[in-house]
Amino acid sequence: MASSLKDVKSYVTDLEDLCDEYLVKKAPTIPGNIKDAIVKFGPWISIFLVIKLAMNILDFMGLGLNFGFIYTVSTIIDGITLVLMIMAIPKLLKQMKSGWNLMFYVALLQGINSAVLFNIWGLVMGLIGMLLSLYILFQVKSHYS
Repeated sequence: MASSLKDVKSYVTDLEDLCDEYLVKKAPTIPGNIKDAIVKFGPWISIFLVIKLAMNILDFMGLGLNFGFIYTVSTIIDGITLVLMIMAIPKLLKQMKSGWNLMFYVALLQGINSAVLFNIWGLVMGLIGMLLSLYILFQVKSHYS
């Protein structure tokens, strides 16, 4: 078990290094004032997204018509994402690196969730959304310690 956890941490570290290379060093830089605004207002946007995600989960749990294995897996991923976002918000408000890390995991989970739904349009849009999220996250990463 410890070996597999070490492998996952190594994979995530490698992925973070790869993203840093392509989304910070080789990508166009977001202007400083916009980065500051993202850091300032990002946690508040995350609160809105937490509410939206919670509503999606409630929809699945009986207030809507989405049934089946794929939607169940997607809802579980949404639940994990929701918990991670709730954990991240107080840390983002304090500009803590651990909050940034949690949002990095959220972006990755949302990309995985897009793939789980087996919908080509949703997959393409999900991957574009994930890349955009990762780009913004990595552009503001230096603001978190």
